Amino acid sequence: GRGDAAAATWVFRGPVDAWLRFAARRSRAGLTLAQAGGLAAAGAAGASISWLVGRRRNRDAAAARDAAVDAAGKLKDRVDEVEQEFFEADAAFEARTDALRKEFDTTLKVRTDVLRGELAREKAGAVRALEAAQESQLEEMRDFFAAETSALKKTIAERDAELAAFRKAAGLKAPVGGG
Repeated sequence: GRGDAAAATWVFRGPVDAWLRFAARRSRAGLTLAQAGGLAAAGAAGASISWLVGRRRNRDAAAARDAAVDAAGKLKDRVDEVEQEFFEADAAFEARTDALRKEFDTTLKVRTDVLRGELAREKAGAVRALEAAQESQLEEMRDFFAAETSALKKTIAERDAELAAFRKAAGLKAPVGGG
């Protein structure tokens, strides 16, 4: 467009002037006007090619920059999506962890109550069995000591009878205490 022509005029003006000054110096150095003009034209052509290449490089660089900006935008969007997914997954994990903790606590309490009940029943049964064993042992001891006491009383009675017979045979009197 018109801006490009103005830019080209401005861009070429410096290099063309420089080539014309160079050609003028060369003409003093023995170059013909045609040779100096050819050098100036070559210089102008080189400057325009340089300008076109620079402009193309700038356009390519701008396109590459735009592509990089687009890619960065897409990556940022993807990062935002991943962060959102992470936060959602974290929230779901926390909710599930809380639910599992409550379920575990409830299960643990129920199991503990069941075990306490079983332990209380077993303890009561063990206490009853121990009391029965003690009672049985006491009964055996009563029977044993009753039999022993009876045997000792019988032995004492027999000895008292022998002693009384011995005293009678010896002509002794019975002791005062009755023994």
